[in-house]
Amino acid sequence: MKTRMIARLAIISAAMGVAATAAAATKTQCENISRPAGYLTVQEAIPTGGCPTGKAIKYETPYSGMIIPKPQELHGWEPPYVVTSVTKIGTIQQFKIELLKDGMVGCAAPPIRPYNFFTKDNGTVAGCSITSSPGVSNSVKFFQHMFVELARPVGKPGELRVNLNTNWTAPSRNYAIKTTSYLNGGNSTVMKTGLTTTGQFQLKDIAPNFVNDAKQGANFTFVVELFQGTTPMASYSITATGKEMIQN
Repeated sequence: MKTRMIARLAIISAAMGVAATAAAATKTQCENISRPAGYLTVQEAIPTGGCPTGKAIKYETPYSGMIIPKPQELHGWEPPYVVTSVTKIGTIQQFKIELLKDGMVGCAAPPIRPYNFFTKDNGTVAGCSITSSPGVSNSVKFFQHMFVELARPVGKPGELRVNLNTNWTAPSRNYAIKTTSYLNGGNSTVMKTGLTTTGQFQLKDIAPNFVNDAKQGANFTFVVELFQGTTPMASYSITATGKEMIQN
């Protein structure tokens, strides 16, 4: 069986892991200019005579092991990074960050809670002690809500597989699969909702009307969206060919 992992986060994370082995891109600019997209602050208040305020800021593209002074810049970052340890030099705190993966342990504070992940208390760890009070748990373990893949069994129709993380203990989750067919320059979409357990789905299960499209050479996009009640918790997408979905 040939299986292709297609969780969007996993694909991006793998690519970033390779990129992190190379030197990060660096920019230094006057502090009155907005932080450039794709960069995090690494050093502030750099004396320079070429700026209106006489100070500049140094930025770098993120990588695992990077040290930053402003963890709030991590909110909404894609792919996600979290703080794994904190050190203090004088009055200045420095935060070490890592590219987030399922099962990783990070500091409870500052609270970085990326989309697609949930956390569970992980007790006290030395690296996060600066941000906590004595006797108070200062770390969390991060878990990916779900894992989505496209399995391509030889000689059989492809399967969209959705595996919910069993570490979840809060109120139940539900998910929907949105299938879009692209054929002859047009497209149409159907939704299968109310799914609550790990499942394996062929095209005939989630969009039976699109089986004929697949036979005609359509391409497909599958978007799996996870909710707790009506609150969005995670989302992953994958593309596939008609051939993959009806016969490999």
